[in-house]
Amino acid sequence: MMPLSSMGDLRRNLVIRGIGANEMNDTVGREVVHRRTVPCKKSEAQCERPGLVNNLWDDCGVNCEVLTHGTIRVGDTVRMLTTTGYDDRRLRRADPSHKPPAFFVRPSDRTAEQARGMIIPPRVAACMCLIDPEGFVRVERGYNSVGQRFWSTRAYRAGMFARALRAPLMIAILAILVAVVLQVKIIWIR
Repeated sequence: MMPLSSMGDLRRNLVIRGIGANEMNDTVGREVVHRRTVPCKKSEAQCERPGLVNNLWDDCGVNCEVLTHGTIRVGDTVRMLTTTGYDDRRLRRADPSHKPPAFFVRPSDRTAEQARGMIIPPRVAACMCLIDPEGFVRVERGYNSVGQRFWSTRAYRAGMFARALRAPLMIAILAILVAVVLQVKIIWIR
């Protein structure tokens, strides 16, 4: 595999030197380190590096929580902390448990059953599109830009159907809420 032109090719927010992948992966579970980061097929296609996902599986870093604002510059010193002193309850919102277990298995090591379990069902895609229609379309367009698909055809169709129903559904819910409030007011006035 040809070397990358820069670490920016991997689309990392922050790249550090001097800490090995194993040491970094061992930080998972500490207060602000939520999970290992795994490469995606979109990055593999963007970099035109077949095999990138499997080759970098254990070397992609970790997902962390930003605790304070500030500026990070090239050349700044980074050090590993064993504790931050922050209340752990505050950090629970970043729980990655919504990922299927197979998400954290190297693609070449997944069983057929695990691979099937990675496919997002149409009903879940529809719900996701109801919640965030722009994000639903944006992720598909991003993958399409490099000749990939994020959603299965059935899941994408279900999402687009949900997207088309979103406005009428919101209007219907609002109308029901207004009717209930008016009924309560009428009953209360009597």
